[in-house]
Order: sequence, then structure tokens, then C-alpha cells
Amino acid sequence: CKINVIGDSTLVLNMMAGRWQAKEHKAYYPGFIQAKSTLRQILLERHIVSYQWVGRASNQDCDDLSKAHLATA
Repeated sequence: CKINVIGDSTLVLNMMAGRWQAKEHKAYYPGFIQAKSTLRQILLERHIVSYQWVGRASNQDCDDLSKAHLATA
């Protein structure tokens, strides 16, 4: 099976692809560790994972949804 991960965060995509190193002192680190563990399991099952960046200008609806919780806080 081939899995194509599409996102607008170059940070997330590059860290998950192993091109950039995650920093332990950053707030995202616990979530990164959990996602990386899930990715390892996917790869062990011999799935192929690719990453595709989509700029926020082309992804406005998703960007708005990702911030919707901030409006209710």
C-alpha cells in the first residue's frame, strides 16, 4: 500500500521524512514521538510513505479548520 502524506507544514513533513531532526525541548516533541512510532509500524508492514507539501494559499480551508479551536478559547 502507498500512503501519501499531504501537509502545509514543512517542519512536520521534513521531520517525519527524517530530513530534519526534532528537538526534545519543543512543545511538539511528545506528539512527534507518537507519530514517529506509528510511522515505524507502518513501515514495518512494508507500506510506502511519501510526503507532499501544499502551501497554505492552496490549502486555506484546512488551515482555517486547524485554527478553529482558537476562536472558541
